[in-house]
Amino acid sequence: MPEHAVQALQHAVRIRIVAATLAQLLVTLGLLTMVPALLALGLGNHQLWQRLGLTTAAIWTVGLLLLRLPGVDLRRIDLQWNEALAVTGLAFLLAGVTMVWPLETAGIGTLGALLEAVSAVTTTGLTVLRDLESADPALLFLRGWMQWYGGSASRC
Repeated sequence: MPEHAVQALQHAVRIRIVAATLAQLLVTLGLLTMVPALLALGLGNHQLWQRLGLTTAAIWTVGLLLLRLPGVDLRRIDLQWNEALAVTGLAFLLAGVTMVWPLETAGIGTLGALLEAVSAVTTTGLTVLRDLESADPALLFLRGWMQWYGGSASRC
């Protein structure tokens, strides 16, 4: 590994900077979650709609609270390499974990929902869902939507 790369990773991670950056991502994730929530409402899947709506509210609440951290100017965040790595890993983890409860509406357990969520966000394509041809369209859209934004994030 080149010396300058090693030096870039030797700086301490500034927790407030990581938290503020994650807060911005959480607010965006909340907006992204509203799309399948509205579709679920339109398709009459009220359980998925309610869970996605509550998940969105929780994501926004945490994101907006973290945005209010003192001592961080969001316009002047200069992310270090080690912080960028931490944010990337945590963003994929949070994006997956936040969708576990909504995905449980598919009739799969918590562990299965976690696999579905992480698989969708990381675009690996693994699934524990059975009989996809007859699965709820709102649920299939949610999983496809997560694959889209997870795949888009991995290309950035």
